[in-house]
Amino acid sequence: MDNPSDSSDEEDFMAITSLFLLYKMLKIRRKRKRSQRSDWLNRRWRVRPSPSTLRMQARVDEYQNLFKILLEEKDDVRFFKYTRMTFVQWENLLNLVTPYLRKNHNSCSSPGRDLVITIRYFVTGRQFCDLAMTFGCTGESTIGSIVRRTSLAIIQALKPTQLYERTENDYYDIMKKFWTDRQVPNCCGAMAGKHITVQKLPNPNAGTSHHNDEDRFSLVLLAICDANYRFTSIDIGQYDSVSDGGVFSESPTSDRIKPINEEADLPREPLNFPNSNVAIPAFFVADQAFPLSTRIMRPYPGENLSKSEQIFNYRLSRAGSLIENTFGILTMRWKIFRNPITVKDVEGIVLSILCLHNYLQNANNEVAENQRLYCPKNVVDHEDSNGVMVPGRWRRKAIAFEPIPAGKPKESAANAHMHRLLLKHFFVLDRIVRGRNCTR
Repeated sequence: MDNPSDSSDEEDFMAITSLFLLYKMLKIRRKRKRSQRSDWLNRRWRVRPSPSTLRMQARVDEYQNLFKILLEEKDDVRFFKYTRMTFVQWENLLNLVTPYLRKNHNSCSSPGRDLVITIRYFVTGRQFCDLAMTFGCTGESTIGSIVRRTSLAIIQALKPTQLYERTENDYYDIMKKFWTDRQVPNCCGAMAGKHITVQKLPNPNAGTSHHNDEDRFSLVLLAICDANYRFTSIDIGQYDSVSDGGVFSESPTSDRIKPINEEADLPREPLNFPNSNVAIPAFFVADQAFPLSTRIMRPYPGENLSKSEQIFNYRLSRAGSLIENTFGILTMRWKIFRNPITVKDVEGIVLSILCLHNYLQNANNEVAENQRLYCPKNVVDHEDSNGVMVPGRWRRKAIAFEPIPAGKPKESAANAHMHRLLLKHFFVLDRIVRGRNCTR
């Protein structure tokens, strides 16, 4: 016969165990509710919108209304005004970025919608709150997330083919184009640096050393272009003050010139000038902000220049104007650069737009001159039938980029001065530019 005390102890044990398990279950449930409430408070965009909100969003959604109409019309001129590209170029771009958009963000979001929102942000430079209302999104954070992941997808899709590292053979083709179009031999590109205004720095630990009088910051963009207004090499990321009057050559930015030159696969041996036995190494053309070196050719400084120095500066400016016009095309087509950029990943935004620029400029060069939309002849500086230089249309717009200030002349190597002297003598002897006498 069982002992009654043993049965009572077993019932007590079972009761205590049940109470303990119930307590643990209630505690887990309470913790889960608290987590859900915190998540709702901090991430309100995850809440399912009401049916009336969804109906309102469908009515104001620019993607579902205006953009779908443009797709049906297939009018390249109207489509270009909205997206800065033709219908065919849009279809090709969408096919290129779609795999990366789906890989970067596994959701039911439409790649076409994400690309439209991002392109419109680049084209207009409007604030996220404005775009959220226009495209029927639930908040600014949604637009910011779309822009960041789409910019990354554009870089992944276009950079390998549009902003790749040029080889030695590529630079030979570039030099040939510079001589044919600008009458500057041995030139591998035109170099310039610009300030891109940003509202605040992405890195909160950057401190206040880059703070200027207008409570703004700037991102320094160093770029090199070819004779077809395409970027061939870029460097982004150095922060400087927009109103900084310091000398560029004494700033940390000057340290980044050397890596650009060393990484470039330029021809190593000196090259002869056309129809001449005189040879100097291949070089980049730059303005007064850059120091003179064996790989960087800059104009003669000052005002009281000799006739030969004036001829040299004029001929060099014909090549140097290419990078100014390339930046001009950029600011004319992408209005985001006309106002301070307020997103966190500024470098990614800038890099994706540079990739888009090269993609569209390559497509632009493949069509007849009278059919070009992205960069017609009158957009950039060009010569008329009388050989007179006509300013491009981009100069009528507000200039978005602040130039890097000219630095104090630094003592350059003797061979750098010798190379400039040889090039000056070549220009003086070869004074025929596009069939007219160059005596400036």
